[in-house]
Amino acid sequence: MPIFVGAIMAARQGRRCGRAALTGREKQVLKQQTADRTYLGSVLSTYDVSRTGGLTYDELKKFLGELGEGGVGLAEKIREPTDGEIKWILQTVFEGEWREGDQQVTGNQIHTAAMHYLSYMRHYVVLERVFDKYDTDKSGFLSKEQLASVLMDLDEGTQPPEGVVDEVLSRASTAKEGELSKPGFLQAISLWYGDLGMALKRIEAQQKKQELADYVKATWQRYDVSKSGGLTYEELRNFLKHLHKEIASVETEVTEAEVKWVIQMATPHVETFEGEWVSGLKQLEGTSLQAAAKEWVQYLRNYDEISPVYDKHQNPAGFLDKEGLKKILVELNDGIIDDGMDEDVDAIFKEASLVSEDKLSKPSFVKAISLWYSICDERQQKKEAAVMEKRDAAVMTTACCVVC
Repeated sequence: MPIFVGAIMAARQGRRCGRAALTGREKQVLKQQTADRTYLGSVLSTYDVSRTGGLTYDELKKFLGELGEGGVGLAEKIREPTDGEIKWILQTVFEGEWREGDQQVTGNQIHTAAMHYLSYMRHYVVLERVFDKYDTDKSGFLSKEQLASVLMDLDEGTQPPEGVVDEVLSRASTAKEGELSKPGFLQAISLWYGDLGMALKRIEAQQKKQELADYVKATWQRYDVSKSGGLTYEELRNFLKHLHKEIASVETEVTEAEVKWVIQMATPHVETFEGEWVSGLKQLEGTSLQAAAKEWVQYLRNYDEISPVYDKHQNPAGFLDKEGLKKILVELNDGIIDDGMDEDVDAIFKEASLVSEDKLSKPSFVKAISLWYSICDERQQKKEAAVMEKRDAAVMTTACCVVC
């Protein structure tokens, strides 16, 4: 039962169910591109010390190294590019090798080189962390086998098709044949996944998932006071309290509603909670325990975001009723009540309130938001599919007319 992490944030970026619009990320990218062009145009003349109308190798190196200053906001301090990074940049604007002294970067080539380096530096922190994880021999390069591990993790454990790793490696390898430097690694995952930022986030999310699994495996037995091989209701409550302190650095009590929600999210069947959990007849163990920890950590990471929204609309009893949920969903939908909104609210409320008996606790509210955006995504996909089908039909009709 996955949770849509950052759902409220997505809504704040102008996303509305049933309407395609320029996303907050797209607006941010456009704004950043405009800022980059203005910035670059104002500083290029500073680095053409030789006054040749372009940038030599050393001038380019100095220029790229200082791109983090002047308002672009990429680095806290100047970081000099390595020769491998410069070589990669040059290969984005030239065909073949750089011949020092014979060539320089001019005009649009300067802008192209700078844009590639800006993109590289914006992802550098995450890129370096991911790269170092797969660079197991600490050579500074990724081998074919190490790259294969990256691509497999990006595809959720599926082995890349035959020949794909060789193809990606040959197209992305720059500094050393058959191996990838950090810039080459960036190009490789761009070739494989398409969206570089999403690819890096996906890899990092999988790393965090594994780290959490390892941590849970090493920690939960401390709370198995009964030595039953799992965690009973109270043992689970203490374990969740421990995780809360580890993640939020704050010690607080875990509510009964939160414990029940975690149990329900970690088990495949609807739990009735008629005493069998509290009495210790049931417990979480194995993969269910891992799932419980995952859901609880996700909930904690979103707590500060969802809490003010929930508190604003909760009823006097401290829960969210159906009317309160509808108000929130209308707000997320830019104040527009679409056709079928009441039916959507009924369905979402029914599924999300399974644990809390026709009322939503804070954890159940996170589930409700996840369901809402799943509905939005499904509708948007259907609309896009209908548009594509209509377009294809028009193309076929035109083609038939031409043949006739």
